[in-house]
Amino acid sequence: MKRLWLISLVIALLIVLAGGLILTSCAQQEEEEEEEEKFIEIKGFNCCPPKGVRDGVPYDNTGNGPEQWKKNGDVDGDGVDDYKWNKEFTDKKGNNVTLWCVSNGDGVDLFGLRWNGKWVGQCPYCGGCNRQNGPNKIEGTWDEFTGTSWISKDDNVSGSAEESDDGDTKVDKMKYEYDAKKGKVKWTHEEDDKPGEEGANSDEVDPPTDSPGSLPAKGTGTPVECVACECV
Repeated sequence: MKRLWLISLVIALLIVLAGGLILTSCAQQEEEEEEEEKFIEIKGFNCCPPKGVRDGVPYDNTGNGPEQWKKNGDVDGDGVDDYKWNKEFTDKKGNNVTLWCVSNGDGVDLFGLRWNGKWVGQCPYCGGCNRQNGPNKIEGTWDEFTGTSWISKDDNVSGSAEESDDGDTKVDKMKYEYDAKKGKVKWTHEEDDKPGEEGANSDEVDPPTDSPGSLPAKGTGTPVECVACECV
């Protein structure tokens, strides 16, 4: 009888320990998930230029809503005023991230992501589809930014050479990842979600200060008047 009692006690202790291990595992998993949530998508920046025609339909996203764009001076030094998105992000360390629609005055406009006065992302494609990521928001404030990520894709929906910027049937994609500790922008080029075939398809560079168009890009064509937009 005493032996049976001891066996029961051991089994009970094992169950308690197992429960403790499960709880510890869950807590560790939650911590890992929090670590993975450093970056979230920043949405609502719509199209560049902020006034124009998209798919044959006039549009204007310079109104009084949260996606408002306003001319805010010549940010790239080419003598033409550029549009700035009215949302900007500043962390506790004073790092500042802004989004621009940079124009050369000839109908060629491109998105430019700016970090403390340096360009860390761009849209190099006519009719490009774009997605921007930024640091996670915590209780209404921002911690220290670790970097940004910008993805731009040649929106070749039909898969035709006519819609492709570089005249092939592949969908080109550029990814720009800024690492604040390194102070470098890592760019990556893909074609149809595979490493690009135009020589080197990834490298790290210093972020330029003159124009977002100074960042490396592949799979592009001759700049023409067109609209680049946010991916939805």
